Amino acid sequence: MILRGNKPFLHLLAAQFISNLGNALTLVTLLTMVTFHYHASPLQLSFVILSLGAPSALFGPIAGTLADRLPQKMLLLSSDILSSLWVFLLLFVSELWHMYVLLFLLGLCSSLFTPAEAKVIKQLIRKEQLQSAYSIMAIIQNSCRIVGPALAGILLQFIPLSFLFLIDSLSFLLSASFLLLLPLQKKRASSPPQPSSFFTDMRGGLAFMSQHPLVLVSTILLFLAMLLIQSADPEIPLLSASLPHAGPSLTGIVLASSGAGFLCSSLWLAKNAIKNTLAAMIGGIATIGCVFLGVGFSSYFELPYPYVWLPIITMTATFGAGFVFIPYQSLLQKNTPEAFIGRVMGLSSSLTTIATLIGPPLGGVVGELLGLPFLFSSVGTCLAILSIVALLWNKNRDRSDTSHGAKSSGITQTTAQRYNSHSR
Repeated sequence: MILRGNKPFLHLLAAQFISNLGNALTLVTLLTMVTFHYHASPLQLSFVILSLGAPSALFGPIAGTLADRLPQKMLLLSSDILSSLWVFLLLFVSELWHMYVLLFLLGLCSSLFTPAEAKVIKQLIRKEQLQSAYSIMAIIQNSCRIVGPALAGILLQFIPLSFLFLIDSLSFLLSASFLLLLPLQKKRASSPPQPSSFFTDMRGGLAFMSQHPLVLVSTILLFLAMLLIQSADPEIPLLSASLPHAGPSLTGIVLASSGAGFLCSSLWLAKNAIKNTLAAMIGGIATIGCVFLGVGFSSYFELPYPYVWLPIITMTATFGAGFVFIPYQSLLQKNTPEAFIGRVMGLSSSLTTIATLIGPPLGGVVGELLGLPFLFSSVGTCLAILSIVALLWNKNRDRSDTSHGAKSSGITQTTAQRYNSHSR
């Protein structure tokens, strides 16, 4: 098993669990405080999410370059300690813009943590175990998203709202204590590298992606899929409220089904190896597309029993989403050398965050003008088309690889025959 005997990875998982659980508490606290204490408008509420996500979108490539140039353990520890400070200062905010500044700084630390963590995983996990490693991490992350809000609700019965910030601040320090147990990066005996500037290194990450079609195409595929998914996914609560015979409880059931679907796919992927990761991504995108098409048609024709069909198809969609995100991370790790993994992961994180920020307002405009059934049907159609195009590219790549392999084999055999004839 991947966890057996790998104490450094266990320490990384413990740090991730603690910080993710604290982050879930903070998110509930932020949304509750902004809504009920500051009586924020929808625009002001959107700035909370924007402040957290903008740093990754803007500085992902820079953070990735830093992760490739600097000691990763130092970056992880610095990120957790500074995050603890920013969350602690949230206790004393008196204006919304104070909160936006601190959340931006918190997002900046998160953008630095992600590529540094990816590089540590590259050093700790063997190639054949990467899929299981990312599946376990996805299980932890999704479990915290489910347990965190419930735990916040229980704690708020006994402590003031702002004290949850203090708990999250302490959780980052506890996470840092586990990161201290990680081994220092071993220096490999090799020829000294040629000195290069920071921006030369950053361009090197872009050059690597452009020269490796599988990495480039899978990243573009994820970006487009995320953009489409995020344009429809936030509208599910509105859609569920508009269905006949639906009540407020339907939204909660749908959200629970969403978490259950992703958790099931993470558990399956933790135990079952996938040979063709790009094909798994394509299958996951196709599944989500079919589900969104089903949601669009079902809501348009106002099918009865929404408490039955909407949770089922939502769980199916998030089950498919697990086959998009987990294999993608494994694919990047397997096909990217350690020297470039920080920059590649930083650029990938930047693109997915951009899709997450652009998608919701884009979907909101389409849903407002043309209706939610049209939005889900069109997004489902686009995802289906995207998966077909990607499938054709993948088949053509496999055919080219097979042809190239046959040619290489022929050349090798010819060379061997010549060598044998000369030996005689």
